[in-house]
Amino acid sequence: MRIALIVLPLLVSCGLAPKSDNPDDSGDSGDNNSGGTTVADLQAEPSQFTGDIVTLKNVIATTGLTVDGQGFFVQDAGGGEWSGLYVYMQGGLEDVQVEAGLKLSLTGEVKEFPAEEAETETELVITSATNIVVTGNGDITVDVVDPSSVTDWESWESCMVSLGASEATSGINSYGEVELDNGLLMDNLFFDFQASSGDTWENITGPVGYKWGEWKVFPRAEDDLEGWIGVPAAVPTETDIETIQSGAFDDDTLVSISGVVATSGLTAGGGGFYVQTAGGGENSGLYIYLWSEVADEASDIAAGDELDIEGYVTEYETEGSSLTELTVKDSGKFSVSASGETVTVDTLDASAVTDWEVWEGCLVQVGTATTTGEVDSYGAVALDNGLTLDNQFYDMAPALGTTYTSLTGLVSDYFGWKLNPRSASDLVAQ
Repeated sequence: MRIALIVLPLLVSCGLAPKSDNPDDSGDSGDNNSGGTTVADLQAEPSQFTGDIVTLKNVIATTGLTVDGQGFFVQDAGGGEWSGLYVYMQGGLEDVQVEAGLKLSLTGEVKEFPAEEAETETELVITSATNIVVTGNGDITVDVVDPSSVTDWESWESCMVSLGASEATSGINSYGEVELDNGLLMDNLFFDFQASSGDTWENITGPVGYKWGEWKVFPRAEDDLEGWIGVPAAVPTETDIETIQSGAFDDDTLVSISGVVATSGLTAGGGGFYVQTAGGGENSGLYIYLWSEVADEASDIAAGDELDIEGYVTEYETEGSSLTELTVKDSGKFSVSASGETVTVDTLDASAVTDWEVWEGCLVQVGTATTTGEVDSYGAVALDNGLTLDNQFYDMAPALGTTYTSLTGLVSDYFGWKLNPRSASDLVAQ
């Protein structure tokens, strides 16, 4: 690993008075803190230091900066349990650069994050670049840990560890995490890795951390993922919307559909859009749900676009309802092949519909309907035809007793049957 010496300003107190148990520690220049406050002191008894300003001398940076540039990990020289710490740089430190292997002196406030939770991560919060001083280079110690023997990861929090053979038991989720068979999540705090359920590694190295209620390992680069054996990419099953809506596929089955027509642009929250089989009809509509990583790719989708889409069949369960979706998790899994195609609107007599299931995801127009209540806190209002008018695309504000001679929208089963108009032009008031 390349070691670079980053020259930073000399340490100044900026009005902070560091806590020290050793009045003579200011002259220490060795690899250890010679009696001053250590990382192990903070981690073993964090309650004694929380809120204090402390100086840690000659700790070793075990990582560079996280991808968001907000922090890095350090350790006491020699490693071991309780030796690791996450350093959070709080605002205004965009020009600071840290690389693994630097020996540092750090001054900051000891905090537990998140403070309101019972289980927290100990951090050193630094607010000024002048409180980070490079004192030389040092060796990074990586401790070999057998996860099966660990009953509580607390003593290894923020420490550099080698976990040995590991297997992914899930694909990458929307937060860039993968579940491992050792009980940890592998997180993309430092770089975006490739992984699928069933992938194996001979060894995974990285600091362990407790973030957002989960214990995780954070590989720093590809070199920390040794002996990767990837599962061959799944081949999607070619199908159509009608077959998906019939329930022919289990949840999380990878499928592809082609030549479908968008019946809407993105929802107000940007999380998805609707498509239909050309010509419409029963079982012709489907909601396309987009993971956040790919939502930007659909920003220009408009009604009338013809698309080819690859995704995972998902049954989104809510209280007493279930919406069939096609979930797109990866970039490049949908494409527009034409624009300006005909968007079919099926005209229905709502009073004659005994089961809205066959119209789920479809673009329909219903006859006269009147609101039977006020708009609720979720932006929805009940209609006298059994449907609820919802604001999935835009906020409406009809008063109690508003009558519409025509209502057009997309049907969804989300906490009950909803009609989702796409814009004001889908509502024709009396």
